[in-house]
Amino acid sequence: MECSEPFIKGNTELVVVTLHGYSFLYNQIRKMVGMVLAIINGVLSEADFDVAFDTNKFYNVPLAPASGLLLSMLYYNKYNKRHAAMNDTLSFRDYKDEINDFKNKLMDDYVNNEKYKQEMELWLLQLKEHDTKVRNLTEQEIEKLMTAKPKLEQVDHK
Repeated sequence: MECSEPFIKGNTELVVVTLHGYSFLYNQIRKMVGMVLAIINGVLSEADFDVAFDTNKFYNVPLAPASGLLLSMLYYNKYNKRHAAMNDTLSFRDYKDEINDFKNKLMDDYVNNEKYKQEMELWLLQLKEHDTKVRNLTEQEIEKLMTAKPKLEQVDHK
């Protein structure tokens, strides 16, 4: 995880957080960002970070707002290695300018939206009241989690 220096865009202070990964779980990025923001703002300590990864405990990690998050780039390295002989490789290299224009427009839209909705500011205020609800998992809950098949999350696109 990398974080840029803060910068101002349209009277809004922003940072760019960059994550690289192979695949992510549902809400994983929002929880990672939420945990970091909670630690930075003194709501949680670095010790809470260790507790959150204790496989014998349930830990209610703060879920950061989705607004402002962007899946910026996809890499198809495995696909390209496996299928390069039969197909063209998949790459976004030829579309860098269009991608940057899209990111800038999205950032402008986010700044304009945040000016009116103040979603992140409200979330940060509510974060101070966040209840982590740490509790030990029962043997049955652990067994269920270890044997459960992943479910596809249904998302309401309203």
